[in-house]
Amino acid sequence: MRDISLIFLNNEGRALLYLRDDKPTILAPNHWALLGGSIEQEETPYQAITRELQEEIDCPVYDIKFVEELNIRNHPLYGDENVHLFKGRVEEKLENIQLFEGQRLGYFTFDEFKFLKFPDFMHQYLITNRKNFF
Repeated sequence: MRDISLIFLNNEGRALLYLRDDKPTILAPNHWALLGGSIEQEETPYQAITRELQEEIDCPVYDIKFVEELNIRNHPLYGDENVHLFKGRVEEKLENIQLFEGQRLGYFTFDEFKFLKFPDFMHQYLITNRKNFF
């Protein structure tokens, strides 16, 4: 079982997402994704998301709030995961944000997001719960 923290970042109705590396050794290579990652031992989900944000982007994040814990079971690609989902706000222009992991960043409206190559369980969750995020 993996415990992870992910964050949905909103900038004026657009989601800040990153394109994962195209390496066959990682989960969901070459997919767009939320920022975040694994929770380390003795770390709370909030501590994990703040650490992961520092490791992945150079950008201030505001109003970080816990949304929900999603329990994914027996997923064919991901197995079992406890996903601690947060949301927050960014104000930076894309060109002012430095990315330290992945291929690139992008801002997407909801209509653009619907058609992105994105990990399926999170994609469906965000579409179903659109009003909480976009």
